[in-house]
Amino acid sequence: MRHVIIGGSIAGTSAARAIRSCDSGADIMVISDEKAQPYYRPMIPTVITKHDADIGLGHWPVAQSGIRTIYARATSLDKFAKEVTFSSGDRIRYDKLLIATGSSPVVPDIPGLPGDNVFTLRTMDDALAINADAGQRKHALVLGGGFVGIEAAIALKRIGLNVTIIEKLSRILSEKLDKRASEIVSGLLKQADIDIITHQQDYEIDRVGGTVRSIRLASGRIIDADIIIVAVGTRPNTDVFRNSGLAINKGLVIHDSLQTSDPDVYEAGDVVEYRDILSNTV
Repeated sequence: MRHVIIGGSIAGTSAARAIRSCDSGADIMVISDEKAQPYYRPMIPTVITKHDADIGLGHWPVAQSGIRTIYARATSLDKFAKEVTFSSGDRIRYDKLLIATGSSPVVPDIPGLPGDNVFTLRTMDDALAINADAGQRKHALVLGGGFVGIEAAIALKRIGLNVTIIEKLSRILSEKLDKRASEIVSGLLKQADIDIITHQQDYEIDRVGGTVRSIRLASGRIIDADIIIVAVGTRPNTDVFRNSGLAINKGLVIHDSLQTSDPDVYEAGDVVEYRDILSNTV
């Protein structure tokens, strides 16, 4: 039995480990478009403060478990032929397939935002790029007051930058915490000298010679910024599977067993869309 897993992060590698524990003879292949060894994605902000921070899954040797890792980018899925095609044109056949492609950062359409000195924080390469650039900067601007934005703000503060968080809603972490809990976290951040500005949706980035210099709010207020971290949310990585015949809404739709509309294809992680257990709706 050949198990192919598209995605080499926590969901994919955990699935590979679980399959191996149940079937010592299974042929297991993990397809990853990141050439880094498997790592804990939630710990990526620590790489900003220390470029050689060890956040890998070092306690579980993938190769020694007889699990093959292929560093490639999947481009299409043929569920009838049971084949995954890569950007190189190569194909791999599977008996069972797990899609664990995760999600990608959303970059809003803001005047002046595209260009140098602007980063997202989703991969190891993102964190290394921020680490390399931040040492030359003084004023950091973080767009988004969710977990990723806050962790990025704390990391940048620890390496000596002045940091401002811009949040479009009335408070940070509004989707995760109630009002009182959000106020507690805001207070702790402010004690750490991290500025938080809420109720901000309309603003533009000022550049000089292509380099970010400041942000101009709708009120006219100007805030110094020479590095920007965009952390306003993510979207599931479903594009590769749009023509596969699998059920897709915002994410890849699954049943209770993580099974898709195809009985030999499963999904796990951020790419998944599942019914709400309270409303029983997707």
